[in-house]
Amino acid sequence: MQYRYGSLASSGCLIGFVSQVILVDDCSTDVDLKLPLGNYVRLLPKVRLLRHETRKGLMVSRMDGARATDSPVLFFLDAHAEVNVGWLQPLLAELQRDPRQVLQPFVDGIDAMTLAYQPPGAFHKGSFSWDLR
Repeated sequence: MQYRYGSLASSGCLIGFVSQVILVDDCSTDVDLKLPLGNYVRLLPKVRLLRHETRKGLMVSRMDGARATDSPVLFFLDAHAEVNVGWLQPLLAELQRDPRQVLQPFVDGIDAMTLAYQPPGAFHKGSFSWDLR
């Protein structure tokens, strides 16, 4: 499996809007996520790598990441998620309008057979299908 470490550094969201990225490694056994990832993250001043010595699961990992920052705004992205251009600004605008909100962006679809990108339709508002398409 290949990892695209470069997408973390080149993401336009890190410049100006994000003060810190907490990357939680939940006791990964993949060799590429050991020393190579640690060395790469050291080059990124806004990224902090938090490693678990035993697997703790998704929710504990998220809570540990949340405790590791003092930012007033938190976004959680899972390992399989990749953001698109301009994803952050609309969410921040909504939070500025009402900071008590919990927001969830629409997750675009990717066809399981062709890997073709499927953007949301005009009337989608945070929907998904049970067959994961």
